[in-house]
Amino acid sequence: MVKTRIPNPQAINQQAEVFQALSSPARLVVLQALRWGEYSVNELVDILADLQCACSAERTNISKHLSVLRQLGLVEVREEGQKRLYRLGQSKLVESLLADDLWGWQNEPRPPESNCCRV
Repeated sequence: MVKTRIPNPQAINQQAEVFQALSSPARLVVLQALRWGEYSVNELVDILADLQCACSAERTNISKHLSVLRQLGLVEVREEGQKRLYRLGQSKLVESLLADDLWGWQNEPRPPESNCCRV
């Protein structure tokens, strides 16, 4: 009989949380937008609006999505004066999830320039 190693229940729960977070199209769009750099919430709202994203591009919704992604380590934040700038997390998981060849994103255009300006 072959013995298989049963994964740690805590690891299974962490994986489930990541997959649940990624089940939101809005969060996937946010992650894709962050592939091109770091942005404030207002800039992400503008980008999603310019892309005519089907997901809600309201500031409160984007903030909630970023909070979930940040808790999972998929997104990081840094402060620049009064602004909070979000960028992709530095993990193998993020790198793997956003691989161009996995999703066919290599032909995706860059997001339009945001109307927000950085100070």
